[in-house]
Amino acid sequence: MRTHTLRGYSILFAAAAVFLMSPQQVAANPPTFDDFGDSLARQIEDAKIHNLAVTGFVILEGAASPRGKYLAALLCESWSRRHAGLVIVNPTSFDETLVAKKLSLQDLKTAETLKQLGTALGIEAVVVGSLADTADGYLLTVTVRTVSGGTLLFTKVQPVAHSHVLDSLAATDADTTTSAPRAGVNGVGIPVCTYQPAPVFPAGARKAKVPSASAVILAVITPEGGLTNIRVTKDPGYGFAERAVEALTEWRCKPALDKDKKPTAVTVPIEVTFHDWQK
Repeated sequence: MRTHTLRGYSILFAAAAVFLMSPQQVAANPPTFDDFGDSLARQIEDAKIHNLAVTGFVILEGAASPRGKYLAALLCESWSRRHAGLVIVNPTSFDETLVAKKLSLQDLKTAETLKQLGTALGIEAVVVGSLADTADGYLLTVTVRTVSGGTLLFTKVQPVAHSHVLDSLAATDADTTTSAPRAGVNGVGIPVCTYQPAPVFPAGARKAKVPSASAVILAVITPEGGLTNIRVTKDPGYGFAERAVEALTEWRCKPALDKDKKPTAVTVPIEVTFHDWQK
């Protein structure tokens, strides 16, 4: 068994095409999520739309959500694998355009804003969504609007089951700080990872011919050796951060020890670097 001490906090993975998971193997992707994506894609294609942008889905209060961003990336990933005719704007470029134009996701409800984005990004439609908590998991509502006139094409609703990935990200929607001390300082030890499943190289990145990237994640390693309170601090886009989060929720570690040699929770930054050797 390989073990890695998180002293350098940098983990390198090479992901080849043979390691691509099926939808059933992705922890946060229930068996019907690809079917949901297919249904959306067919309606978009029937409307003769080929170029579009997918925003990070928000929670009902309208705030940005790590869970929503993850599910939006999962949808883009599904379309990249299953609907090659759809051209999706890199979410990073979309976010940068919003910032440059001093716009927010809430502004996407106006026809003038959609027209500006259509011209700037060369898109025909925008996919927006919201995420709500339910007793059994989450409820995802996705809306597609054209950028010419802001016409509502359709709205679809999809239940999403609880998963370790989504539930780990849920804590960051309400909590913006980590209470655990940093590893390796003030007498606190450094955890050692004993199980590290490799992340999947994103299909969207492969389609865009992005050969490598690094995502930086801040996480708390619990006294039991699991990872929680996961936050993305560096996101290169194309689904890399989401694939890193998926993998990290499966990691298991030998926990750090405090001054009294007892297992303790610690905060660690982790850099996950991807290389695609199947270029």
